[in-house]
Amino acid sequence: MIPKVEPLSPAFASAKEEAIARAAGLVGAKGALNAGQIQKLYDKVLGAKPRIHEEIVALGFAFGHLLIDRGSGFEWVSVRDEWAQETCVAGTGRKAFCAPVHMMDLRLQKGERSDI
Repeated sequence: MIPKVEPLSPAFASAKEEAIARAAGLVGAKGALNAGQIQKLYDKVLGAKPRIHEEIVALGFAFGHLLIDRGSGFEWVSVRDEWAQETCVAGTGRKAFCAPVHMMDLRLQKGERSDI
Protein backbone atom coordinates (compact mmCIF):
# COMPACT_ATOMS: atom_id res chain seq x y z
CA MET A 1 0.00 0.00 0.00
CA ILE A 2 1.26 3.45 -0.90
CA PRO A 3 1.13 5.69 2.19
CA LYS A 4 -1.67 8.24 2.15
CA VAL A 5 -0.41 11.71 3.11
CA GLU A 6 -2.92 14.37 4.11
CA PRO A 7 -3.19 17.51 6.26
CA LEU A 8 -3.51 17.05 10.02
CA SER A 9 -7.02 16.75 11.36
CA PRO A 10 -8.04 19.32 13.99
CA ALA A 11 -7.69 16.62 16.68
CA PHE A 12 -4.13 15.72 15.62
CA ALA A 13 -3.20 19.41 15.30
CA SER A 14 -4.47 20.03 18.83
CA ALA A 15 -2.56 17.03 20.20
CA LYS A 16 0.60 18.30 18.48
CA GLU A 17 0.25 21.74 20.09
CA GLU A 18 -0.37 20.19 23.51
CA ALA A 19 2.74 18.02 23.16
CA ILE A 20 4.91 20.98 22.13
CA ALA A 21 3.65 22.93 25.16
CA ARG A 22 4.36 19.90 27.39
CA ALA A 23 7.92 19.75 26.02
CA ALA A 24 8.46 23.41 26.88
CA GLY A 25 7.15 22.85 30.39
CA LEU A 26 9.46 19.87 30.94
CA VAL A 27 12.53 22.07 30.47
CA GLY A 28 11.09 25.24 32.00
CA ALA A 29 10.78 27.09 28.69
CA LYS A 30 8.03 29.11 27.07
CA GLY A 31 7.08 28.53 23.44
CA ALA A 32 8.95 26.47 20.89
CA LEU A 33 12.21 24.90 21.98
CA ASN A 34 15.60 25.55 20.44
CA ALA A 35 18.09 22.76 19.72
CA GLY A 36 19.81 23.12 23.09
CA GLN A 37 16.53 22.82 24.97
CA ILE A 38 15.55 19.78 22.92
CA GLN A 39 18.94 18.24 23.73
CA LYS A 40 18.27 18.87 27.43
CA LEU A 41 14.86 17.19 27.13
CA TYR A 42 16.32 14.25 25.18
CA ASP A 43 18.95 13.69 27.86
CA LYS A 44 16.31 13.94 30.59
CA VAL A 45 14.02 11.40 28.90
CA LEU A 46 16.97 9.10 28.10
CA GLY A 47 17.94 9.01 31.77
CA ALA A 48 14.41 8.47 33.09
CA LYS A 49 13.49 5.04 34.41
CA PRO A 50 10.83 4.15 33.54
CA ARG A 51 10.40 6.40 30.52
CA ILE A 52 7.09 8.22 30.34
CA HIS A 53 5.33 7.87 26.97
CA GLU A 54 3.94 11.42 27.05
CA GLU A 55 7.45 12.81 27.49
CA ILE A 56 8.69 10.83 24.46
CA VAL A 57 5.79 12.18 22.41
CA ALA A 58 6.51 15.72 23.60
CA LEU A 59 10.19 15.31 22.66
CA GLY A 60 9.32 14.06 19.18
CA PHE A 61 6.88 16.87 18.48
CA ALA A 62 9.34 19.49 19.76
CA PHE A 63 12.02 18.05 17.45
CA GLY A 64 9.62 18.04 14.49
CA HIS A 65 8.68 21.64 15.22
CA LEU A 66 12.37 22.56 15.17
CA LEU A 67 12.77 20.90 11.75
CA ILE A 68 9.83 22.87 10.38
CA ASP A 69 11.12 26.15 11.86
CA ARG A 70 14.58 25.62 10.37
CA GLY A 71 13.62 24.59 6.86
CA SER A 72 11.42 26.21 4.30
CA GLY A 73 8.71 24.10 2.77
CA PHE A 74 8.21 21.64 5.63
CA GLU A 75 4.84 21.02 7.26
CA TRP A 76 3.03 18.66 9.60
CA VAL A 77 1.01 15.94 7.86
CA SER A 78 -0.79 12.74 8.71
CA VAL A 79 0.56 9.59 7.02
CA ARG A 80 -1.49 6.39 6.94
CA ASP A 81 -0.45 3.01 5.62
CA GLU A 82 -1.71 -0.53 6.19
CA TRP A 83 -0.18 -0.65 9.68
CA ALA A 84 -0.76 2.72 11.30
CA GLN A 85 -1.37 6.44 11.11
CA GLU A 86 1.46 8.73 12.17
CA THR A 87 1.95 12.48 12.50
CA CYS A 88 4.93 13.34 10.32
CA VAL A 89 6.98 16.21 8.95
CA ALA A 90 6.86 16.35 5.16
CA GLY A 91 8.70 18.36 2.57
CA THR A 92 7.18 20.35 -0.23
CA GLY A 93 5.18 18.09 -2.51
CA ARG A 94 4.93 15.50 0.28
CA LYS A 95 7.16 12.99 -1.50
CA ALA A 96 9.38 12.53 1.54
CA PHE A 97 8.46 12.55 5.19
CA CYS A 98 9.77 11.57 8.61
CA ALA A 99 8.07 10.65 11.86
CA PRO A 100 9.92 12.55 14.60
CA VAL A 101 8.07 10.93 17.52
CA HIS A 102 8.92 7.47 16.20
CA MET A 103 12.51 8.54 15.46
CA MET A 104 13.04 9.71 19.04
CA ASP A 105 11.32 6.65 20.49
CA LEU A 106 13.57 4.25 18.56
CA ARG A 107 16.73 6.06 19.63
CA LEU A 108 15.62 6.10 23.25
CA GLN A 109 14.78 2.38 23.16
CA LYS A 110 18.32 1.68 21.95
CA GLY A 111 19.74 3.95 24.66
CA GLU A 112 21.46 6.10 22.04
CA ARG A 113 23.16 9.30 23.06
CA SER A 114 22.12 11.90 20.50
CA ASP A 115 23.54 15.25 19.49
CA ILE A 116 20.54 17.39 18.53
